[in-house]
Amino acid sequence: MLGSLAPCAAHAQKNTPEPILRVTLDPPCVVVRQAATQRIEVLAPNYMTAPPKLPEFQPSNALTRLLRSPNESEERDGLTYGGVRFEFAIHPQEPGSYAISGLTIVAKYAVDPPATREATLTLPRIAFQPSSRMWHPICPSSLQAVCRSR
Repeated sequence: MLGSLAPCAAHAQKNTPEPILRVTLDPPCVVVRQAATQRIEVLAPNYMTAPPKLPEFQPSNALTRLLRSPNESEERDGLTYGGVRFEFAIHPQEPGSYAISGLTIVAKYAVDPPATREATLTLPRIAFQPSSRMWHPICPSSLQAVCRSR
């Protein structure tokens, strides 16, 4: 009987849902001192047992501040995920290349309560290049009017 349970346990462990990490930067083009909003969404199966631990980040020559961090929930394949969406305003202070990379987030969650798990998630590299001109040469042509109007 025990032999037949081991493959089931291994199969269940292999199909254990993992946390979800989404990172976006909006708008895709900015001018100097205009805010770009970085969103970091951390969702875990079932619910989080503690808020995710984010590292502090402050790109050189930019002002960064937390705008808000609302709780979120979402359903995927019949499973509920709970988490937080962090929104940061990043205001580049001079033209040049800006990048945020190599940061990790620690998420503690209860996929099978009361047992908890901890996952370390690595943020993908986010890069942008603000311009000092109102017309931004890096913006796609469809966004030129939006960039010029700001």
